Amino acid sequence: MSEVKNCEYYGYKVGDKFRIIDKEGVASDIGNCNILTLSQDDGSDCPKFDGDNGNRGYASLCALEKIDEKTEWNGEGLPPVGTVCELSMDDGEFKWCLVRFIGEKIVVVDHKNYKEQTYKPGMIKFRPIRTKRDEWIDAAMLAGGIRKRDGAREVYGNLYDAGLAKDIEE
Repeated sequence: MSEVKNCEYYGYKVGDKFRIIDKEGVASDIGNCNILTLSQDDGSDCPKFDGDNGNRGYASLCALEKIDEKTEWNGEGLPPVGTVCELSMDDGEFKWCLVRFIGEKIVVVDHKNYKEQTYKPGMIKFRPIRTKRDEWIDAAMLAGGIRKRDGAREVYGNLYDAGLAKDIEE
């Protein structure tokens, strides 16, 4: 008799966070997410998840990798190995990455569209994945013409948290 490799088998609990390692085993409505949160354990090997894009869907557990709490990173210093974050090279656009190795002379990351990429540590910057709140605050600061040093981030953050945020047209 074969045992189903479900959440109970792996020790996963509702609320655990995962990253996608094989898009073939993930429903298309959540396949473009960076992080999935287990929302319903139905005892199968393909439970329901909430994606960080706001969608819900099913994903095969074998297509995912659990994100350990120890890899959570607040944006200060270098991210620990295993962290999903964003990377910018030469002050360019920030793009999604998964940190695989950080050494004195080389950094190795995985990007969504291609395999491992290496960089020199001094040529790149990391930041945590941007939340909808972060994106809204940045857009509001740009639209309002108020600079960060003038306290705009805190003011706009309070407006967002109070539920007063509306979509800002670009």
